[in-house]
Amino acid sequence: MGLYERMTAADDSKMSVHAFCSATRLWALGDVTRAQVVAALALDTSDETDLDALQTAYGAAGNGVGKANYLIKIESVFTLAEVGHISKAQAKGILGF
Repeated sequence: MGLYERMTAADDSKMSVHAFCSATRLWALGDVTRAQVVAALALDTSDETDLDALQTAYGAAGNGVGKANYLIKIESVFTLAEVGHISKAQAKGILGF
């Protein structure tokens, strides 16, 4: 399905933007593992592909400030996507994957 589709879904497959962003922040801080994020959010293969793309972009974000800003960017993009203000193409463009 992919993360964008999960965040914008209108059925039981919908994922909470806040839960996703909280999990990814804890992963970035080293408090949980990737496997724990995948299990907690019941991510499928497409979701994991997007998660790995986000991780790659996060890793390329530079120093601590750049990385912190990228985490804010993830939440901002998915929050706007959730309510229909950002398309999938825009979301991927802003997030760099």
